[in-house]
Amino acid sequence: RAKLSGLQATLQVLAAEERANSGGRQDSFALLSERFPVVADFDVEDPARFAHELGLHIAALLGGSSVESLVAERLEAALQKQQAQVWALIRGCSAMCPCCGSKCDRVDKHTAHRCGHHLLPAFNGWRVAGTCEAALDTCKSSKNHDAPKRSDYSDHLFPNLEEYLKAEHAEWLPFPKEDRELLADSVLKAAWVNCRIPLLQRYDMVDCTPAEWISAYEEPHRMLGPNAVEAAEARLV
Repeated sequence: RAKLSGLQATLQVLAAEERANSGGRQDSFALLSERFPVVADFDVEDPARFAHELGLHIAALLGGSSVESLVAERLEAALQKQQAQVWALIRGCSAMCPCCGSKCDRVDKHTAHRCGHHLLPAFNGWRVAGTCEAALDTCKSSKNHDAPKRSDYSDHLFPNLEEYLKAEHAEWLPFPKEDRELLADSVLKAAWVNCRIPLLQRYDMVDCTPAEWISAYEEPHRMLGPNAVEAAEARLV
């Protein structure tokens, strides 16, 4: 059981949403809410039947095609809104780790970024200052934290990771730290060994890959060629 006042309240809510989405322009629900004053708040014994009969009456006044088009428009708008919400949830945050380029994995509303799956900084073009060797110490390692970092916007050299982040990427602070120097696991080592050739060329890095990594993980039939990055970019265009 329901009351006519419930229908009026619903029309008022829909009218407010309609005005908000149309820049203040009055439309169908605003008109209905104004033309449907509840003089006597009668009980509605069967809300489903009442809604059906009211729909038929409105259809008779406006013409079935008009009602169908209104319903189709609202349904399409609702689907588009839902699609945008789902895509935003799937996509998550677009921020990337300033060291390795891994994506922030937080999907809630936030101002501080976080990543649970860091790569080696060399994947993102980081080189050791002075030698241009590929940076193979993972983001959380003490060695990476202590190494000088060049500014993204100038030739200024920050003394360590924390100073670099404070100046240019404060939203990534506090940045996680572990005490071991070389933290790359077998998956990261294998990925670097077999992807390093085009990356070394792209970022003009000196290859300092440990010999034991190469002997343990190199797979000649799976290694990327020197033009692999350019080929991948061409496919994305």
